[in-house]
Amino acid sequence: MKRIILSLAIILTAGMSAQAQTSEKEEFARSYEMAQTGDPVHMNNLGKCYYYGRGVAKNPEEGFKWFLKAAQKNNVNAIEMVAFMYGHGDGTDFDLLECIYWDRKGAEMGSGYCMCDLGLYYIGENAILYSVSYVDEDEIERTEIFKDMKKGIEWLKLSARTGYKFAQLHLAHLGEKW
Repeated sequence: MKRIILSLAIILTAGMSAQAQTSEKEEFARSYEMAQTGDPVHMNNLGKCYYYGRGVAKNPEEGFKWFLKAAQKNNVNAIEMVAFMYGHGDGTDFDLLECIYWDRKGAEMGSGYCMCDLGLYYIGENAILYSVSYVDEDEIERTEIFKDMKKGIEWLKLSARTGYKFAQLHLAHLGEKW
């Protein structure tokens, strides 16, 4: 009896796995088709497919390209991924200036993740970081970020109020309430 149940469980698991793979391939095909039309939600979804290898071979570099396209169309989820990927050199070169630029943009759009990142930059160990913002295609404006515990905590509080748990944990560790 145990063998029959075990065999049935293995068959069901294999069937569910094949169904999930088919579903992921369908998701990839749908996202690819819709991303070609310029839809930022599907561009972001296509970035996820490439980044995580859902329905297609894992390719963080290709994922980054699609996240960036969606971020340039103000998709906040894509903005968070672009900031993360620049900040970790994941799928693209490490570029702190670009990371901070996208974190600022995401924070302005209400992203708790991006607000938290900015807060951590301000309270970080580096004495000076540089933020970059694009005035237009040819002109870049750079802003220095000096270590500033007060500003860092303000950003973390804003992030915590969005429900972002990581910011809440950092504030608790610092003995701060949000």
